[in-house]
Order: sequence, then structure tokens, then C-alpha cells
Amino acid sequence: MKVKPLIVVTNDDGILSPGIKTLARALLQVGDVIIVAPETNQSAKGRSYYMGEDQGSIVEDRLVFEEGTIRTFAVTGTPAQCVLYAHYEIAKYIIGRKIDIVCSGINIGENIGTDLTLSGTVGACIEAHILGIKAVAFSLEYPFRVTGFKWSTLDKYLVQFVREELNHNDNSYRFLNVNFPNTIDDHTEVVNARVGVGSPFILKQKDQRDISQADKPIIEMRVKEEYLIPETDYFVLKKERKISVSRIKYLVE
Repeated sequence: MKVKPLIVVTNDDGILSPGIKTLARALLQVGDVIIVAPETNQSAKGRSYYMGEDQGSIVEDRLVFEEGTIRTFAVTGTPAQCVLYAHYEIAKYIIGRKIDIVCSGINIGENIGTDLTLSGTVGACIEAHILGIKAVAFSLEYPFRVTGFKWSTLDKYLVQFVREELNHNDNSYRFLNVNFPNTIDDHTEVVNARVGVGSPFILKQKDQRDISQADKPIIEMRVKEEYLIPETDYFVLKKERKISVSRIKYLVE
């Protein structure tokens, strides 16, 4: 009997996010799935590590779907650390197998252009790449349509991308970065795109303040015309309203 691939699902929005549940459930069609994700929201952590005394604390549980039951591991740490613990401890000692692929997401908010350096969703894939594991990052454009939006619309695309990535032997890139438009339906086109410049999240200029006091930046979402460069992820997602797929080349050759 053929052994199914072992798929580790992680994210940066935290283990309770609807995006990670959608991704894990869909990938039961592809292989054996475990969730190893941060216990709390770790957005914008990049590939950083949490260095507190409680780092590495892991709580095991289960998620039950009609399609099957998934073991979950809530980690005190960042997305990158989730991949580390999945590789060196959970897969090795608890599951007793090697990881075939890491799938990160589905992030609530796109990860395109210069935002890739901030993204914990992408950071998890960078960590996987450094460990020699295939990886795919999935993100959904914000704001998604809360009323009437069906996460299951993404299922066929998630399965397609992961199956293709498991089967490829192309060493010209390191991992995939996939961004879904919030207008996605069953007929949305998939387009290969290079990483663009700029971010859809713009910091608003504020009045002078007392810098000794805590402050939260004001962020607005706005498409800037100078970033709409054809064939980039920014252009494909924001202008063409298509699924952007970027093949990311990174540090380790």
C-alpha cells in the first residue's frame, strides 16, 4: 500500500484561524495532515524566533472534520519555529516520519511585493526551505467577503498546487508563494508572476506625538499606480484579479 505524503500545515494567524482549518481539511485529499501552528497570532514575524523562557511549549489536540481527524500542535513560538519543532521533534518522534511538504496559510491578507520580508506565512516556508523541505505559502486578499464568502471555494486550488509541488523536481526555485483574490470563484485564472515592489498596506502620516507613549501605526489599504507593473504579483492580484503564483528563489543554493 502506497504511503501518503506527510503534510505539515502552519500559519502566522494562529491555530484558531479559519484559514488554517480550510487548508488542513482540503489537504486531507492529498496526504496525511498534521497542524503545527502558533498558539497565538504571530503576524508580521517574518522568519524570526521567539526567545522567551516558555518558547517551545507545545499542546496537542485534534480537529475533527467529515473528511477525517487531524492532530494539532499549538506551539509557543513563531511560524518559523513551528516548522523547526515539526521537523526535529513532532514528525521525528511523535509521527515517526519525515515531512514531505510544509503548507503555510491560508493567511488572512495578501503577501505580495515587499511584504514578503515581513510575512510569518512566508517565513515558515523559508524555514522549510533551509531544512530541505518543499513548501507553499497561501494567502487570501484582504478584505475577504465575510458575508457569503465560502472558504471551500479555495479547496480545488489548494489541492492542485500542493499535488503539483509534491510531484515537481524543478530546482530552479525554492518555494511557492500563492495569493488568491477576494473575488475568487471556480473559474479564476492562475498566472505565474514575479515578486513586485511596494506594499498594498500603506502607513498613514500622523501628527507629531509624544514618542514616550505607546502608539499603533495607522494602516490603510490602497493600490498605488506606480506598483502596478505588468507580470508582477501586485499587478496580477490587484489589477488583473487573478491568482498570483510566484516561484521564490532564496538563500541556500
